[in-house]
Amino acid sequence: MKKNLALVSLLLIVAAIVALLVYTWLLSMVLGPLSFLFLGSLLLASFITALKSERGFLKIIALIISSVGMVFFVCIVMYIVLMIFSGNFGT
Repeated sequence: MKKNLALVSLLLIVAAIVALLVYTWLLSMVLGPLSFLFLGSLLLASFITALKSERGFLKIIALIISSVGMVFFVCIVMYIVLMIFSGNFGT
């Protein structure tokens, strides 16, 4: 079972990217709190799944991709929280 976890992690990352594209481009909507929770849970599940998988080249690729996704998501959340606390940065 642990052999397939890296593949599952990559599939979760792809699902998160597709969900982000569907939310923003196709539906022309601003991401709401529920969609951020959904994307965050997909990225977190991908990262945890990559950590639990067996050693190998696919695990390294899954960890790198999911780590980049998690860092990107945390930066977006921090930016939103800072905008809430300090107002708009551009004004």
